Parts: sequence; structure tokens; C-alpha cells
Amino acid sequence: MLRPQLVQIVFVYVAVLQVLPPLRNSINPIAYDADHWLHVVHRVYPEKRYAFWPVLISRRSLRPVLATRQPVACGAWAGGDGLLYLSAALAGPEAIDLYFGAEDCATGLTQVSRRDLDASWRPVA
Repeated sequence: MLRPQLVQIVFVYVAVLQVLPPLRNSINPIAYDADHWLHVVHRVYPEKRYAFWPVLISRRSLRPVLATRQPVACGAWAGGDGLLYLSAALAGPEAIDLYFGAEDCATGLTQVSRRDLDASWRPVA
């Protein structure tokens, strides 16, 4: 089962709100497999709590075709105005490396296994 990776000091994913904030782009798409690009989008919840979802984009149609039901990373920095934010990804044979920044002073890494990710894809409506 795919579970959000909680990085550094974070807040657990916020419950669904009545009116959801818009989804926004997080990283540039990267090659995922022969048929798809991997893209990550995010939603910002109150108090700068970020949740990040992977999306697969068809290389043929250039449209999103699959997304995970749950976010793969959630984070907010506990130190005032700073925050944790995904900024890059690299696709390896066994896992996707997700790089994040903590303000402008630190960089971190978390991984999502391809097996867990591939089991969690759902069609984009």
C-alpha cells in the first residue's frame, strides 16, 4: 500500500476540505517508462501544508492518464515561514527519488518504490 512519505518535521495529510485548493505544478516531467512522463502536482492546505501527487502523462497524447489516489509526500516546516517543497525527481529502476528543499538552506531526499507506485495508479477522470 502506498503511504505518504513524511519528511523532516511534517504535519500529517489534512482531511478533505469542503472547498479544495487548486492543484499546482511541482516539478518538471521526467521519463518514467517508454509510454509515460512522470509529473508531480501539489495542493497547498492551510498553514502552508503541502501534499504532492504523482501523475503519469502519456507521451503520445501529452495528457495526464494516471494519478495516485493518495499523496506520496506531505510536508510543512515547523520553523515559522519555511516549508518543505519537492523540487526535483529522478527515476531509478527500483524507486523514484524525490528531492525536497527546506527553505533555502537544506536539501533532502525521500524515495517511493516503483512497485508501490505502480500498484496505486488510478485513471484520471
